[in-house]
This record gives sequence, C-alpha cells and structure tokens, in this order.
Amino acid sequence: MWLGGLIVLGVSCPGNVTAVTTLTVSPATATLTNYQSATLTVSDVGPQGVQWTVTPPIGTLVPISGGAVFTVPGTLTSNQTVEIMATSNASPSVMAKAILLLVPTVSMLVTPASADLISDGQQALTATVSGSTNTGVSWTLDRPFGTISSSGVYKAPSNITADTTVTVKAIAQANTTVNRTVPIRLHPNGIYFRTQANGLQSVVYEGTDYNHIYEENLMTGLRMQTSAGPGDWIPPTHCSRSFNSTTATSSCYAGSDLLQLQVSYSVPSYGTLRADVQFTNRSATNTVADLLISTLGVSMAQYDAAHSNIGNVDGANPVRYVSYGSGRFAVWTNTPGPNVSIAIFCGWSFVCKNQEGLSNIGPGQTVSASFSLRFSKELKLEMIKWVPEAYAQYAQAYPSIVNWPDRRPIMAWFISDHGHQSVTNPRGYLWDGNLDVKQPNFQSKVLAQAQGIVTTIKSRPVQPQGIIIWDLEGQEFIHATTYVG
Repeated sequence: MWLGGLIVLGVSCPGNVTAVTTLTVSPATATLTNYQSATLTVSDVGPQGVQWTVTPPIGTLVPISGGAVFTVPGTLTSNQTVEIMATSNASPSVMAKAILLLVPTVSMLVTPASADLISDGQQALTATVSGSTNTGVSWTLDRPFGTISSSGVYKAPSNITADTTVTVKAIAQANTTVNRTVPIRLHPNGIYFRTQANGLQSVVYEGTDYNHIYEENLMTGLRMQTSAGPGDWIPPTHCSRSFNSTTATSSCYAGSDLLQLQVSYSVPSYGTLRADVQFTNRSATNTVADLLISTLGVSMAQYDAAHSNIGNVDGANPVRYVSYGSGRFAVWTNTPGPNVSIAIFCGWSFVCKNQEGLSNIGPGQTVSASFSLRFSKELKLEMIKWVPEAYAQYAQAYPSIVNWPDRRPIMAWFISDHGHQSVTNPRGYLWDGNLDVKQPNFQSKVLAQAQGIVTTIKSRPVQPQGIIIWDLEGQEFIHATTYVG
C-alpha cells in the first residue's frame, strides 16, 4: 500500500540478509526548473542500499550517502513529470518513489555584455534564449540615437559630439518579462581608451587597439640626488596602485622615501589621447633627480623607420612621429620646459615605448606635466599643420625675443666681390683686382678700410650701433648662398 512516498510490505529474508520492510524517499514531490537540483534522502534503506531509476531518463541523478541528487537539464523547454524510484537491493519488492514536476524557465544570454563605438561604427549583438522552443528576440533602444536591426546589429550615428551611452534591450518573445540590457558607449573623436591599475589597458583608434601594456610600474625608474650628484637608476619598490575609468594612481618607495604619481587620461580632439601627470615627492630631505614614466606606449603591426622621426622632443623637434604603413602617430609635451621630457624609442615587435620624464623634483614638491599621443591616417600632412599646438606651446615656452632696447640701424660691409678676382687676389677682397694678398700691404689696406668704415659711421647724423661684415671668406667660388658674416 502507498502512503505518499512510503511503501509498507511484509518481507521474510532467508540466511543472514537483513530484511527491509519499508523505504521512504523525501521529498515525495517537488517542482524544479532549468539547472535546479533536488537532494532526495532515503530512510530505512538497510546495509545493502538501493537502486535508483529515473523515468523518463532525463536530467542527471547522482547517488550520495543516504540518497541522491537530481539536476534538471538546462535544455528543458516544456513541462515534464519525472518519476524517481528507489528499490531496495535487499528486498527488490520494496520500493519508494518521488514525483518531480519540471517547469522550464525562460532565460537569455546576450553577448557582448558591452561595447564601444565611434561615429558610424556598428556592433552585432547575439541573444541566446533557453527554456522555450520560441527563441525569438525583440530589440529596442532606450532613446532614438542610432539604430538597432531586428537581428541585433546596432549602428552608431555619424553626428556624435560628446561621449555618451545608448542602452540596447533584448526582450525574449517567449516571456516578455525576460530581458537583458547592453550599454553601448559612443565616442566622438575616433579614439577611446580603457584604464587598468598600471595605466592603460587599451587605446583604440578607428577600431584598432594600438596600446602597448607596460610590464613595469607607471614609475619605471628614478635617480635620487646625492651629495656627489645623481645616484644610480633604480626601480621603485613596494608599489600600491589603483584606478578608475580615467585615472591611474601609483604610490611607491625609493628606499624610505614615498613617491606618488597620478596620470589622468582624456580625449581632447580627434585621434588624440592626452595624459596629464601629477607627481609628488613625499621625501622630507631628498630630491628626485630624474623620474621615468611609462604610459602612452604604442604597439603596431609594422614600423616604417624610413618615414619616422624618433628621438627626444626638443625645440628643434617639438613633435616626434612614427609611420606604420596605414597611418602614423605623433607624441609631444603640452608643458615644454627644462624639467619635462618625452622621447620615442622603437624596438622589437614594432613596439614604441614613448618615454616621459620629469627631473629636479625637490623634497615635498608637487609638479605637473602633460603629454599627448595623436593618430592619423594622413601620411603627408606637414607636422606644423598636423600638430600645430605643439609648435605653439614651444614658442610660448621659448619665445624668440631679443633684449634690444637700442633700435638704431646696423651697418653692413661686404668685404669682397666675385667680379674683382685676379691671380693675386683670387677671392676679390676690397674689390681690387690689383691687390696682392700675399704682400704686407694687404694687412694695411684692410685696416685702412676698417678705419674708413668707422669714420663713415661717426659721420652719420644717426650713428649705427654696430656693423655686420659679410663675405669674410671671400668670393672665390660662386654658390647659391653668400659667405658667412
């Protein structure tokens, strides 16, 4: 006779086999959904144990001590009743069962979970529905900015003017209460970045990630000032790091001196990434002679050395740049000065470690500097037109101003002439073909001419403040430019 999950039978067993008269499975009934599990326990089983069966054979049943664990398959798409039977090995006529009602739950997975796009970019989203034979999905946007197709392809608009986010929602048609959202981050300037604890995780320009992830800390190396001058280069130690969406911070030690560096990233214009650096020397007594900072490194598919200009950024080269076949990038400092530096060094695997540097940071001093990295597909544009701000910043830092309060005219004297050459005066000095430059009177004539110039200067109503003497090397040879003065 069945009493719920209990069967009561009279059983006699010969020999030394222990008779089992009752079995109990608990719980006797249960309702489960996709991927859920139920632990079934058996009582009065006896030392010989039980045999388990599942009808129909779906899901998984794993025997454990004192019972078994049943797990519903994730592919369940319709209601299903499952009977789980426990049969005594000692008394096969003694059985107990549990009845499980399996009810599918509609669930959905959408990939990718998020995306970044620039103007006119697009991203295909994939939605996988389980728990129903109806796997259809409806797609919507939280606002009319861009478009989403019926197959889940989002197309960004062409007029993105500022960083913004559009949310795409996927709704399961089998159960409209089941939905997933995907944030699409939109960027106006053709470039975007992601940070990590050691600086930048990615720098994506027009769909390609060009970032080189430094293995070192943000502070790569430094030299402390000693009484004998700058000490040896050493790596910072005992570093702690943190970051958010735009900033990476590193605190390290040089011996017992605490050093703190913060780098904040931004995108000020198309294809341009800017790194604003703030460094604090927390030492009470020691000066940081030099500090190397590792960020803004670039990794490329190829390196065109013939059309690159690498090395230190300085007044003669306010911008350094590298070509990589399909485009090029440039680096410069927005804060040029004697204690701020940046240089491009390119090595193996087409990696350029664009090395920033600070110097002469006194005890307790905080200094700030700014560096920029710019990409372009334009390979022939002049530097001054491509990166005009770098030249303007250097011109402001090092203005071409001469301290010249005396504005009187300057006189010029051309000491030789090509039209008065001769065998004895091949360079045409003093415009006299009869002059013999090997004779002693050459010196006296030159001195007399100089005195004549001085007399002329003094005789003028407004006396010139000085004189420039041209063609000091004579005019023996004709060439495109004049001789030095």
